[in-house]
Amino acid sequence: EGNIDLTVLLAIRLAASTGRKIRLITSLEDAASAAQADQFLEQLIVSGRLPKGTQPVGLVGNIRQHIMQAPKAGINIFGLAMPLQKDFLHLTSKHTYGTCFYVKGSGRENIFS
Repeated sequence: EGNIDLTVLLAIRLAASTGRKIRLITSLEDAASAAQADQFLEQLIVSGRLPKGTQPVGLVGNIRQHIMQAPKAGINIFGLAMPLQKDFLHLTSKHTYGTCFYVKGSGRENIFS
């Protein structure tokens, strides 16, 4: 749906304008998929030309389980799933520190362009 592209493009722009580092966090179904997730995030960092120092993080389990345990950030960017899950919006805005951006891509964004 384009959420990852728009989310990462927004992170790149915010990092460049604020001098902050990017941390890409993904949730994994199980520990066995950690190597595949690490490879995906590393390829995304390289192919998407993300800034040096971008940190990939894989957390096992549903992202909702990790909101309070995820590394703290001044700016949090979440892709929106459809249908809209209001409980996710409330959970993330309540339990993360800093500003939260919620984005829904058009599907035409392309990080590799």
